[in-house]
Amino acid sequence: MKILNKNFICIILGQVVSLFGNALLRFALPLYILDKTGNPAIFGMVLALSIIPTILCAPIGGLVADRINKKWIMVVLDVITTIIISGFFLIYKDISNQLVLISVMLILLSIIQSFYQPAVQSSVPLVLDKEDIVKGNASVSGINSLANLIGPLLGGILYGFFSLDAILIGSIICFSIAVIIELFIKMPHVKQENKGNIFSMIRSDISESTSFLFKENRTILNVALLATFINLILSALIIVGYPIFITRYLNLSSQMYGVSEAVIAIGSIIGAILVGGLGNKINIDKFYIILLIPFIFLSILVLPFILNIGVSISYLIFLICGFSIMVAASIFSIRMISILQELTPQHLLGKVMSFVFAFSMLALPLGQVIYGYLFSIYSNKIYLIILIAAFLTFIIALYSKKIMKELKEVVLTS
Repeated sequence: MKILNKNFICIILGQVVSLFGNALLRFALPLYILDKTGNPAIFGMVLALSIIPTILCAPIGGLVADRINKKWIMVVLDVITTIIISGFFLIYKDISNQLVLISVMLILLSIIQSFYQPAVQSSVPLVLDKEDIVKGNASVSGINSLANLIGPLLGGILYGFFSLDAILIGSIICFSIAVIIELFIKMPHVKQENKGNIFSMIRSDISESTSFLFKENRTILNVALLATFINLILSALIIVGYPIFITRYLNLSSQMYGVSEAVIAIGSIIGAILVGGLGNKINIDKFYIILLIPFIFLSILVLPFILNIGVSISYLIFLICGFSIMVAASIFSIRMISILQELTPQHLLGKVMSFVFAFSMLALPLGQVIYGYLFSIYSNKIYLIILIAAFLTFIIALYSKKIMKELKEVVLTS
């Protein structure tokens, strides 16, 4: 089976278009809230609330992904997303409390994502041979990052020069195109035996997947725990911090913030290219070194807050640090996802991947609330917050050294 087969190409193209629409919304809606309220704490709270449904529903999404053809999961959910955005577009101007409406919309989109993501993640091993899984995941991640690169750039232009309407129309078009592309996917599907009613099936599936994670392969659980700490300390800082650093601290435009998001996306692309080119040649037990890169650049990120170096140089430092951190994060996440896919039986792919996703995402809303509160209360001591995050990232890198050794042993014996 070649990596560039029709099914894999359709999955990639559908993801590119769908994620481009998502990128427009993820860029514009939180920024719209920040512009309307001017309060970092509210900004962080809304981001956190929009992620919680993803965490709670992801395990159920994994169960669904293993029992229903993944192609139709993607198609139906993109149709529902198009309908939700269209409805929001028609009514949001007439609603007095737009903050509540936007929060509800983000929550609905979050629930959809919790069912969509497990279907996508468990699709790659079904349409590619085992030796191509790493390159396949790298290709998907790289091209998806390209959508996240163009999305903020165009989003900054549309939001800055036009209005939120332009963002919503663009997203509706994207999701509609994604539906058409996904209809051409031919996804292998093995129908699982129905054991009683829906509740007994859910109970059986949860029991089987938790047994695999907690008894048969605890290394996967350790990787999920590692990802949890990374999201708590690092991901939450980037998500909440960068719009505040650029639009509030440097007082730059939404277009400049869009450029920073694009540069961060380029970092993801470069990381995907690197891990895709090296493939399985990257030594797993040395992967903890990758996590030292964010520590280094978080340490550099404090310079604009403690030195009088001007807006332009400060902005350049933000771009370089964000880019470098995302290169490392992309390399780490793609390789880990590929290994987990290789170690997980096909009939458990959706459930296990959704569990790992939910477990790792559990800390993200907590981190967003914490950072939103800290940036609001200690707006004059941002450098101290970043230094603490850098120190904790260093501890995480050292902690990962043991996990990577264990993971290498499991891979060699599988």
